[in-house]
Amino acid sequence: MSNKRLGVIGLGAVGGRLARRLLVEFGALEVHDQSSTQCDALVAAGARASDSPRQMAQCCNTVLLSLPSPAAVESVMQGQNGLLQGVHEKSIVLDTSTLDPATSRYWAERVSSSGGCYLDTPVTCAVTQGGGTAAVETGELTVLVGGDEGAFARAHEVLDVIGRRIHYLGAAGAGSVMKLVSNHISGIQTLAIAEALSLAEVCGFDARRTLEVCADTVANSYVMESIVAARLDTMRDETHFAIELMRKDHRLAATLAAQHDVPLPMNQTALELCDRMCAAGYAKRDNVSAFEYFREMTTHKP
Repeated sequence: MSNKRLGVIGLGAVGGRLARRLLVEFGALEVHDQSSTQCDALVAAGARASDSPRQMAQCCNTVLLSLPSPAAVESVMQGQNGLLQGVHEKSIVLDTSTLDPATSRYWAERVSSSGGCYLDTPVTCAVTQGGGTAAVETGELTVLVGGDEGAFARAHEVLDVIGRRIHYLGAAGAGSVMKLVSNHISGIQTLAIAEALSLAEVCGFDARRTLEVCADTVANSYVMESIVAARLDTMRDETHFAIELMRKDHRLAATLAAQHDVPLPMNQTALELCDRMCAAGYAKRDNVSAFEYFREMTTHKP
């Protein structure tokens, strides 16, 4: 990046890994997170902590956001020390958060009115065992981009480090639309596989054996092999994608569908299941833990 500094805001499961990869590639990085623990670990590795989003925007040409919800993005953008207060004419904001397209378009307008450019750049993957968090570490993410095409061209230096496949999809919000479509499909697949595993188990086949056999059938998929099978043994100990985040994405898909008067009955079922799992204490657990939820339902049926 030569003299053009780069910053990352949001150092969670994905953002922290993105920051480490970018730090290794570029050798200098600004970081900011509500958790001082997350920042301290990256500072120890050579990054520099920004006191606020505003300070980061003032000293960086490119700021990457990796935040868990639209509300979290708003809290970073707004206020006296918010990102918008530091945006300048060379600023590019790359928002990898999963948002609804209306929210992405709103922030694109706000950043533009402050002199900078905003791209919705949500990330996903289709090539790595274990799902998105594993793909971050190897640079094999798929990046879905919406926004100004000129800004997209300028952002390639950063996007090429984090993504193996980069799709420019059109105006602001286009990347967010495609991310919700993708997560709608993968979320429903995950729940369907978890449900089927519980059925196979009560019929005498353990989950691992069922996955091995189904890998050789029409039921096989990336979600089955690279997410469910890859995380089945660690779902109690590691959270790659929390059920509460899956619920958030299904809610965003439902909102988008309602805006376009499109019925999504399977999404509604998935959302109801996510609500029930969160109420049962599964909110922070990995989404593959849906299998244990279905197993529990079977064990404790009336």
